[in-house]
Amino acid sequence: MNDKIKPLYVFTINKQEEIDETTQSTNEAGEVIKITKKVKKLSPHDFCLKKPNSAMTNAADLFYHSTVNEGIRAGLMSTAFLAKTIGKDDGNLTEEERTKGRELLNSWWLKETELTKVEEDLKTAPNNEDLLDKQNKLKKEISEIKTEIQFLEMRQHNLFESSAEARARKRLLAWWMLNLPHKKENGVWKPLFEGNSLTEKEDFYDSFEESFVSDEDRVFFTELLKEISTSVSLWLNGQASKQEDFDRAKKTDSPDKE
Repeated sequence: MNDKIKPLYVFTINKQEEIDETTQSTNEAGEVIKITKKVKKLSPHDFCLKKPNSAMTNAADLFYHSTVNEGIRAGLMSTAFLAKTIGKDDGNLTEEERTKGRELLNSWWLKETELTKVEEDLKTAPNNEDLLDKQNKLKKEISEIKTEIQFLEMRQHNLFESSAEARARKRLLAWWMLNLPHKKENGVWKPLFEGNSLTEKEDFYDSFEESFVSDEDRVFFTELLKEISTSVSLWLNGQASKQEDFDRAKKTDSPDKE
């Protein structure tokens, strides 16, 4: 059922593998001599990030909100409570910083609400350019707001990072990283990390990592995870939404660029 997925981003990782290589020659008697020996060669392996459909986006949204509620039930602060804390607790913040913190958190909440509405509209009009542009713009603005909040959070004993929403966002990143990657096998795209739940996929990830024992395997696994982490982050931050965006970002970050 995964062979008809629409790739968001396709990439290749080379792996050094030991294969049998056969050469042949003819001796003086006219006999064909075949010699087979083990050689190490780089073999390309194709991967992709699946383009999320409506069902997948809904599942991610449900996972995020249920994780926020789980964190609050476990005693973590919500961003709403954090806003009140910044307003009431002097901590290491000046009055100007406390005011700015409240304004940033309020702006963050409003833009998150607006982003949710846009993403709901995109479910019925996934190719609407205006909505896609607005989605990318909001994600960028939210990212900038969070950067400013993070500065205040360090001054306020990392309150923001310990919020239920912050924990949920980290878990959501893991959710996407375990659900989006697919590998190509016999011309068919299949999930890289098997399992029906996040826990099952995390267990598979652990066993997948442990299966790489040689130096070549570990190099391959490290490069694969780096590519997945970078590309998923680019997509979530609204910096890449199609193959050309990812390729451009990859060239920009390449140490070989002039």
